[in-house]
Amino acid sequence: MYTNTKPLKRSKQLTPLSKEHHDGLLCCWKINQGLANNISIDRIASYLLDFYDKHLVRHFEEEEQLIFPLLSSDNSNRLEAELHHNMLREMIATFRDVTQIPTLSLRYFSEILDRHIRFEERVLFPQIESEATPEALQIAADALKKETNVSDWADQFWIDKKK
Repeated sequence: MYTNTKPLKRSKQLTPLSKEHHDGLLCCWKINQGLANNISIDRIASYLLDFYDKHLVRHFEEEEQLIFPLLSSDNSNRLEAELHHNMLREMIATFRDVTQIPTLSLRYFSEILDRHIRFEERVLFPQIESEATPEALQIAADALKKETNVSDWADQFWIDKKK
């Protein structure tokens, strides 16, 4: 789908969100490593829910409130990104409501998040950078929360095959 592997040049205003996207891709990798190593689904799901609560909730809100409005409300790429966010939110809500999350559901969440991030980086953000005025981009960037995404998750299931 998004096969361009050339490094992307990102505006300084959107760079903080791109760095968070890297953390999201790392989350996907960790989920897939855990699944490949037959780690308990509960351990992987606990990590995912924590990552979602501590990182993705704020990230989605910032994009929706500050970045997406730089495009018109009927822009097809904006609508697609908003749809992705809603799908991911619904999946997380479902995960919270069940006692056992199916392996395929975790794999599917990881796939959707990965594709979403790549869509934003390769399609949506370039469009925003080309269509938004530099002033509007800077106003949005100034409103982004300046937080570091340091992971404090102690259970490194993705590297520990023995547990």
